[in-house]
Amino acid sequence: MDTQYVWKEEFNIGVDSIDQEHRELFESINKLFSFTQKKSMWMGGKNSRHACRKGIELFKEHAVKHFADEEAYMESIDYEGLAQHRRIHKGFRENTLPALERELEQTGYSQEAVEHFLGVCVGWLIGHTTTEDQAITGKAART
Repeated sequence: MDTQYVWKEEFNIGVDSIDQEHRELFESINKLFSFTQKKSMWMGGKNSRHACRKGIELFKEHAVKHFADEEAYMESIDYEGLAQHRRIHKGFRENTLPALERELEQTGYSQEAVEHFLGVCVGWLIGHTTTEDQAITGKAART
């Protein structure tokens, strides 16, 4: 996997704090992508795998905090789609992430599993930001 994911202005929803958190999520994914591109990562044994595991854990923590911040913002503006948006966040947090983590553990953090984790996360982030999140400010229709 040799792609870096670039934040595009069209991903912005128009709320500075949320847009900044989205950019930070992209940055953390890109840092992990860069780390996984180093051949020494896959040949470095336990220390490299531990660093990768830690990076993934930090991404997850940031994502969960972001969901809470985003939901608090939606509450503050009485967003009518809040309940549905919470369910979507909960599904990612309680279903998607644990399934990806099981794959990582079962494969010993293989290159393929790490790349799958990152690909799913960036795909979900882009899709969610450009549909559900932009609907918060009326930039996109709610799905």
